[in-house]
Amino acid sequence: MLSALSLTAFAQQKPRIAVYVTGEDPMNEIIANRLMAGFVNSGKYMPVERSAAFLAAVSKEHEYERTGEVDDEQIAKLGAQFGIQYICVVSVLDVWNNEKYITSRILDVTSAEVIGSCSSNGSISDGGTLMTALDDLTKQLNKALDYSKESQTKRVAVYVSKTGNKNIDIILGDQLVAGFARSGEYIAVERTNAFLKQIKKESGYQKEGNVSDEDLLRLGKRFGVQYVCVAQTIPWGGTYFISSRLVDVETAEVPKMYNAENKTFNNSKDVVEVAQEIASNLSERSSGGYVNLGLPSRTLWKAENEPGFYDYDQAMAEFGNNLPTKEQLEELKTFCRWTWTGDGYEVNGPNGKSIFLPAAGFRDCSGSIHSVGSYDEYGDYWSATPNGSKYAWLLFFYSSEGRMSYRNRCYGHSVRLVK
Repeated sequence: MLSALSLTAFAQQKPRIAVYVTGEDPMNEIIANRLMAGFVNSGKYMPVERSAAFLAAVSKEHEYERTGEVDDEQIAKLGAQFGIQYICVVSVLDVWNNEKYITSRILDVTSAEVIGSCSSNGSISDGGTLMTALDDLTKQLNKALDYSKESQTKRVAVYVSKTGNKNIDIILGDQLVAGFARSGEYIAVERTNAFLKQIKKESGYQKEGNVSDEDLLRLGKRFGVQYVCVAQTIPWGGTYFISSRLVDVETAEVPKMYNAENKTFNNSKDVVEVAQEIASNLSERSSGGYVNLGLPSRTLWKAENEPGFYDYDQAMAEFGNNLPTKEQLEELKTFCRWTWTGDGYEVNGPNGKSIFLPAAGFRDCSGSIHSVGSYDEYGDYWSATPNGSKYAWLLFFYSSEGRMSYRNRCYGHSVRLVK
């Protein structure tokens, strides 16, 4: 009975999360403390200190002192022993001259799956850029933990052929992983040690730096992924040609390919931008006039408004389930970057794609049009969510703010559809 009560009490607690920073970089303590504070401040997770016992176990089982590396499956097992639900694994890499590059991933201890991955978007060379990078990582990692695993089913592994430049290999592979994760189309996007070690063991990777598609697909099936992203990087005359493709593990078909040509890499930021370009193009699904912003819900937003104004009942009668819910509008506000352009907002999603929401004004219940071309240009977008019998929720903004509000159903507002 006592055991049952203890388990019940534990289940009611917030999920426990630990931060593990590999290697011995002097920045490690700063990074661990900053990220842990971010998880605490979210109010959703119970942090676990980087205790001596936990680190000692990692050191003993993973040759931590010699290599600084950690295997995802093994650290997940250790996490389970210490009663942890999630582990944030962070690595600090030295790239180019005095640049630092931070890569991180969230492991679900129960499944040993990578449920989110993000990295610093460029070089870190001083305290200011470090703090900015850590703030951004904190936001991205908390978003990754909020993602619904049930709504994402496709798994992809990333394989990057050797270029001879370790900086490019590491950052390109890592950013492709992060880019696929941000797309909202894939779950457990992996570049795991176990997968890469098996490639090295079976395919002469350490000698040749390449592996055949046949071996990749066979290994992909073994590791339970549906797709393998293969990026072949060819240096030529001081520039790089990157040929990338997404391969279906079951059929060996290539549903998507993308080439990044004549690219020059002078620092980590250059590689980050190219990797994000590749991931965005390979992960984008056919939208038919809709834009995938990489949102957790995988909602697609139509590229343009429906013409004119609609009162709530008209909008529901004509568009029904294609109207966004209150929750979908709130997600758009929370996960996107909003930039005022003078006549509306440019809304940039987590994957870099964007839509434009014009400040088209509104029509009052008597039929008069307001706030078009005026000093305060308003944008009002209906949701499908009612608020009592007389009102309904909408997204309301003008040039200096945006928020959720509700309005009488007789008002005429803009409509932007989703699917």
